[in-house]
Amino acid sequence: MWALSCLKIKHRKRKGSDVYHRIIPDAESYIKEQARTVLATLYNSPEDSIPTVNKIHYTLEDIEGISAKGGGGNGDVTIFYSTRHIEKSFAENDTAKLFFETRGVLLARTDTCLSAGTAGNWFLWN
Repeated sequence: MWALSCLKIKHRKRKGSDVYHRIIPDAESYIKEQARTVLATLYNSPEDSIPTVNKIHYTLEDIEGISAKGGGGNGDVTIFYSTRHIEKSFAENDTAKLFFETRGVLLARTDTCLSAGTAGNWFLWN
């Protein structure tokens, strides 16, 4: 069964972490919703050849860059989102802009998890 490792925050003191939680108060539900959007875009049915993703470890990290995806070969995927980038994107206090960008980053990373491979994740449609 596909699971989401609850959002882990490696640097709680960063402003970007606080901002993220203001725009995404329930990260687990939000991430699952975006994964369903990607699945519905990429595949016609649960019978399609969908890569197996057992668990997504999603973290907010105080590092340069924007976001990256790792793993996947064994069904466990890691995705990080940079709190520094969140802070830069929110410099003008534009919540709508940051929300739009955060969703785009998550859709892009989730797409790389789910865009090719072997069968498995039909339950995300449920």
